[in-house]
Amino acid sequence: MATSNNRIHEDIDPVPQPPAQAHTVAGGRGDENEAPAATADGPSEAAAQDDVSSASDHVQEKGTTPKLTKWQKMKAHFRKFWWAYLIGLIILLAILLPVFFKVIIPAIVQNIVSGQKLPISHGNIRALSPTQLNVSLVTTMDTPLPATINEFDLSLYNKEAGPDKAFLSLQLPKQKVNGKTELDVAQQTQNITNYDELVKWFNGVFDLKEVPVSVYGKPKVSLGALEYHPKLDKELKVPALNYLDGFGIDTLRLQLPPAENGYNLKGKLNLPNQGVLTLFLGNLTFNLKSGDLTLGYINIYDVEMKPGMNTPDFDGELYLKELVPNLATILDDQKAALSEGAIEFNATGNATRVNGQRIPYVEEVLAAKKIRARIPVIALIADVLNGFLSDDGSSLSELAGDVFGNQTLFDNILEHWGDDNPTGNGTALNSTTAALVREKLRKRSSWGSMALNVMRLGARTKKHHK
Repeated sequence: MATSNNRIHEDIDPVPQPPAQAHTVAGGRGDENEAPAATADGPSEAAAQDDVSSASDHVQEKGTTPKLTKWQKMKAHFRKFWWAYLIGLIILLAILLPVFFKVIIPAIVQNIVSGQKLPISHGNIRALSPTQLNVSLVTTMDTPLPATINEFDLSLYNKEAGPDKAFLSLQLPKQKVNGKTELDVAQQTQNITNYDELVKWFNGVFDLKEVPVSVYGKPKVSLGALEYHPKLDKELKVPALNYLDGFGIDTLRLQLPPAENGYNLKGKLNLPNQGVLTLFLGNLTFNLKSGDLTLGYINIYDVEMKPGMNTPDFDGELYLKELVPNLATILDDQKAALSEGAIEFNATGNATRVNGQRIPYVEEVLAAKKIRARIPVIALIADVLNGFLSDDGSSLSELAGDVFGNQTLFDNILEHWGDDNPTGNGTALNSTTAALVREKLRKRSSWGSMALNVMRLGARTKKHHK
């Protein structure tokens, strides 16, 4: 039995034991750099641990996904929820588009229209009848957008009265504007819609350097297929006549005997227009006054006052029969002007006619004006005497000698007002003009006796007044 058991143990391989480890004696000093011993049958324990760690790292690298950028995340988000954003956009446009086209764009158009200055560069106003005017105007607009302004009515009114009391209405034609564009209101005949307001405005045209005029209208503005109706309500400034500053008589001739129509005055006027509108006023009659005394009147025919200085011809009548009895009063009124070597008078409107019809809205304005004018004394003497001097008879200096007891009176006057002696208002008579006047003064017409009587009576009146 013992033998059998031994054989059994010999046949069964013993379980291999782990290799012996070299240990240091406790408390002893071993080699710190000594690596663990390897067995003859396989790798060491440390090597096995390294393999396990390497395999674990390899598994982790295979399971990690790359990190997405913000843009990639947004794209993925929109791809997933595009339908929701589309619905939101449709709802937003349904709200904003009506606001944009019905509120924002009309506000922009209104702002552009309200910001227009509309300067009047030139135009015409023609009096046709007591109830009608013919008007044309040229102005400019400056727009940032191309547009079409359709035909509309433009009312002209005084600001203090309001558009309900407009005195004139103009029709503006259809025009296309883009950037700075000239607007031409062609000549058109319109009825006066408020007489009193028109007279007020015409008073401003004559009195002021710039006359205000307010305009009101509702133009239809087309931007392609879109149409808008802004309100135009502005006050414009129009250069005007500035009380006819510079008005005066350029030349004056006393015609004796009078013409067949009874007129004894002829000459040329200085009629200034400092504005931009050409005024057609028909035939004008002005009274000539010294103080409150009417000396006569002048007629100006087919008056066309263009911008600048106009010199129309005139004729008229000097009231000689009224002149002599009132000479003392006239001299009193002329003291200030005579001290400056001039004669001063006022011109006041009398009548205005177009095609034989009186034009009351012009007459009323001119009748309220006192337009002052001055004429240098020596120029007046030369012009007046030229009207009735001729080649026969004695010289007028002799007539003056009979009146004033000094035959050389006019010669002294000419010397006084010559080149070396300017008038008080800066006017001098050059040698050529003085020689011409002396030549004229040597001769008189058959009317010289009447002039002599006038001068004698004037001298007596003056002495009596003193």
